[in-house]
Amino acid sequence: MKKEVAVIVEMTKNAYCASLEKLPGCVAIGTSFDEVEKNITEAVKVHLEKCRKDGTVPKRFPDEYELVFRFDPESLLRYYLGVFTLPTMERYTGISQEQLQQYAHGQSRPGKVHCRKIVKGLHKLGNHFLEVEL
Repeated sequence: MKKEVAVIVEMTKNAYCASLEKLPGCVAIGTSFDEVEKNITEAVKVHLEKCRKDGTVPKRFPDEYELVFRFDPESLLRYYLGVFTLPTMERYTGISQEQLQQYAHGQSRPGKVHCRKIVKGLHKLGNHFLEVEL
């Protein structure tokens, strides 16, 4: 059975950056999330091949794995505020537009309760899209 391995995705001004805590030194960048996802997937394969040859695969890295992508709150909000408006995000998360803006620009960090509200709101919004039929 494949074990989940977390990939942390962060946004810079011009790119996305991905890294794995379980595989130090393995990083990738891309100009879009799709590109960084493709790049880190390939980087993990290449990094693991080298580690296997050297006998340096970290003990905590599973033989069979599935990459799971996780954004830090700031990057997640910055990404989705480019897709959805602040009023939409406020409506689905229950968090004020001003507070969402502060989170998205790194002026403050959401606590666990607000992180859950953000994720729950995005899931709710996504479910509404799944209900659409043409």
